Amino acid sequence: LLKLELTAEGYEVVVACDGQEGVLRIESEPFDVVLSDVTMPEMGGVEALRRIRGVRPDVQVIMATGYGTIETALECMKLGAFDFVQKPFEVTDLLATIERAVEARRLRVANSLYRATQAIVGSRDPDEIARATLEIAAERFGAVAAALSLAEGGSGLERSWPDDGDAGRAALERVRGTGGAVTAWCEMDSGVCWLIQPLSRAGMRGALAVGRPAARGTMTGTEEEWAGVLLSQAALALQNARLVSDLEARIDE
Repeated sequence: LLKLELTAEGYEVVVACDGQEGVLRIESEPFDVVLSDVTMPEMGGVEALRRIRGVRPDVQVIMATGYGTIETALECMKLGAFDFVQKPFEVTDLLATIERAVEARRLRVANSLYRATQAIVGSRDPDEIARATLEIAAERFGAVAAALSLAEGGSGLERSWPDDGDAGRAALERVRGTGGAVTAWCEMDSGVCWLIQPLSRAGMRGALAVGRPAARGTMTGTEEEWAGVLLSQAALALQNARLVSDLEARIDE
């Protein structure tokens, strides 16, 4: 019933039979929010919460129970649970809690991205901008390969991570083949899930491609948004670097 309610609200819902199965799914697939019972077979909710926070610290976890105590609630909150709800609950109340959890995760991801991209925005070296962008993308997505392509006027920048080998070449093929697309998409190939994020802004075109093991699942909407912001920051940094270079050249003249 709860899955139907959440699906009707536009959420993609995955159900696990117990705590152990839930943790295994979370370790291998990306999720934004987890709703977990405190009392479950195989692995209790408190231990599941501890494991989840260890492998996916950015996931918001909501704990639910019909027999909760203050001590249990405090333990869950100390372990990093987003909220603790008592059963039975009204679906409307739970939906409001989930919406708050989604927004909290979005803000956490945005803050993380802001901190990560300071090295990009502050650089005036195109090669350093590309390197930092790809390293951030690789770390954030757990990637096996990534590539960046940015073109403005008659000049362009194209780099891959790693910078040699089949994985790097596969990533480059994807940023070269965006074909004027304006929205992101995912594709599977040889056990790798690829996210291709194109860019089209005034005077500049490009793309960011990130590939990670397919076992970790397809990219979420939040991850697509994250990639889009990262690519935009890289494009802005490159434009600023070239503007500074042009101004310095004029001063020297």
